[in-house]
Amino acid sequence: MSTPQTPSPALSSGQTAVLQQGDIKLVTPKSDFLRLENGKAALEEPLFDLASTGYQIGARLISIPPNQAFARHIHPNAYHFIFVQQGTAILEYDSARYILQPGGYCLVMKGVVHKLGAGPKGLLAVVVNSPTYDNGDPSHVTYFEAETLESVESREELEELAETDQSVRRILLVWPPRQGVIVVALLVLAVLVAITSVAFILSSLGILFH
Repeated sequence: MSTPQTPSPALSSGQTAVLQQGDIKLVTPKSDFLRLENGKAALEEPLFDLASTGYQIGARLISIPPNQAFARHIHPNAYHFIFVQQGTAILEYDSARYILQPGGYCLVMKGVVHKLGAGPKGLLAVVVNSPTYDNGDPSHVTYFEAETLESVESREELEELAETDQSVRRILLVWPPRQGVIVVALLVLAVLVAITSVAFILSSLGILFH
């Protein structure tokens, strides 16, 4: 990729505007991007000089490791467009879930709660924001939680769906997160054991069934 150059905001007569261009196949994300649920960061690489547009628009190539995701969040001031280059994108968007394969794309509206994650083979995608921001600016994103992607769908189900679905598919959340079910089941079991123990003790003392 050629080194981005900032064009002059106003060109004098006879001057030529500098075209910022490159080859997406030669771009490798290598800078920390937004944090993932495990505390690490996805990687990014700007596709042009974002400051040259006054941060009115920005495009980045981002990579997310396999079976990882950003925490659920919103962008209060920006729209963004996602185009999948490689791997599988799993997008939770306003309580619905979508699978995007290579070539798939979507538009995330400003202020809508969403969560972008990667399938078993990771994710490489172009993300366009308008307006954009200088990386590290905390005002562009608000986080809501930090649960794992696998707490909603098992890896086996995700792999099967990613292999068979060649288009964007809507998947409703019809059951609670797997980890939450386990916790509730353990609590119910503990309560039942406690009740049974108390009943046994009272029965032994001749108090329960007089």
